[in-house]
Amino acid sequence: MRMTGIKYVIEHYPAVIAILGTLSGLVSVLLGAIISANGNKIKQKELQLTEQQFISDKKHQISKEKYQKLFKERIEVYKQIFIELKKLSKNLRVVGNALYRVDQFGCDRTEVITTEKVNVKTLQTLFKLIEDNSFLISEKTLELVKGLEDFYWKYRAETDSLYDVGAIGPDDIDDAIESDHKKFYEEQVNRIKEFYIQIEQEISSMKKDMGFN
Repeated sequence: MRMTGIKYVIEHYPAVIAILGTLSGLVSVLLGAIISANGNKIKQKELQLTEQQFISDKKHQISKEKYQKLFKERIEVYKQIFIELKKLSKNLRVVGNALYRVDQFGCDRTEVITTEKVNVKTLQTLFKLIEDNSFLISEKTLELVKGLEDFYWKYRAETDSLYDVGAIGPDDIDDAIESDHKKFYEEQVNRIKEFYIQIEQEISSMKKDMGFN
């Protein structure tokens, strides 16, 4: 049986060689196609990874630029807050002095500068400044401000209501508001101090972030 196979090969040698050549070529083509397909897949994968890396780098760059912009804006806001606190410190040094001014009705008034007046005036400025830039302010500070504002308007609402119904006249409104400020400051002095300390801590932290130890 084995000799018959060898004999066949010998007798048909040219045809066998031709068949083997054809098969060899076919195998080469198939191998080439497989290698080419795998190569294309690898190239596509490389391109995909490169594109993903590019997108990731671009997002990181945009995020970094946005962060830097917001950080600069935050610094400007806290600089304004710091200036108001410096004014507060300066104004507290003249507590007890007389202040001459013209009220909303054009009348001359003389009043004594008090601790509560100086603090309430500063707080009113800071409330507005923080409200206008709440996106750049820490949650802790916003929480303290909200609590203080709620108490402040609690006192003012009662006085405003009495003024609206005529229970308080134009000549007495300034004194009534001054009384509200005094009650607000005396009852909320600890919360006010906590607010100031919180601001100072945040400014100190920002200085460290900028390398100003």
